[in-house]
Amino acid sequence: MQICGTFCLVFQFSALQPFSWISSFGNRPGRVKLCYGTYLIGMVTILSIFIHLSVVDRSVFYHYAVQTNNQYIIELINNEPTWIGFSSAIKPTVIAFGIFVTVPDLCVASLAIFLTIKIWFIIEADKSRVTPLTLSIERNLYHTFLFRTANMVTFYTIPYFGIAASIFFEIQIPQLGIFFHSIICFHILIHGIGSILMIRPLRVYIFNKCLRKKILSLPSNHSSGSNTLPTTFTARSEKISLRI
Repeated sequence: MQICGTFCLVFQFSALQPFSWISSFGNRPGRVKLCYGTYLIGMVTILSIFIHLSVVDRSVFYHYAVQTNNQYIIELINNEPTWIGFSSAIKPTVIAFGIFVTVPDLCVASLAIFLTIKIWFIIEADKSRVTPLTLSIERNLYHTFLFRTANMVTFYTIPYFGIAASIFFEIQIPQLGIFFHSIICFHILIHGIGSILMIRPLRVYIFNKCLRKKILSLPSNHSSGSNTLPTTFTARSEKISLRI
């Protein structure tokens, strides 16, 4: 979801800077799909390898918890049959796994912040060269930029790094992990609702789609309860008979 939100920012940025190298992605949807597919396949493949190399066997982890007198892990292993664990003390590959997971998210968030700051300078430079209507449209575009970037950083990047920090520093507070994961779950919901409320063309498109489906469903429900042909079909048949 984070990378999808960044691609939306790239598309919006392309409207103001059509000749920028970043806009080459926004002006070519095929290139965006190729980059996203390559990123997705690469991340899934590498993360699957890291997970396989980093996960610690249940019995080995239990033995390590007994040696270190870690009652929290012992209780967790005994009460959770589907539990899997990672420990850098047992397998150092966990450190590389954590770095590879967090660094791409940091890069995506940094790109979103960079685009948001750059578009602000573009709008400020265009104040004296554009009409008030164009300036108003550009400001509305900047507000959507600001909202999406703030939503991404607040409800995804910061909680994600909080989870990573709790793992690296071995903070054993279950409520903290639940809190961070709950915040991440709100990211998609807030992103969707905020985009609908702030972007008028998107709001109109969605509402028109919903109303059109509702209107189209009415004739079908009416005709299913009667034995006569639909009115639209009868009208068309009359036109055909007149032409003959």
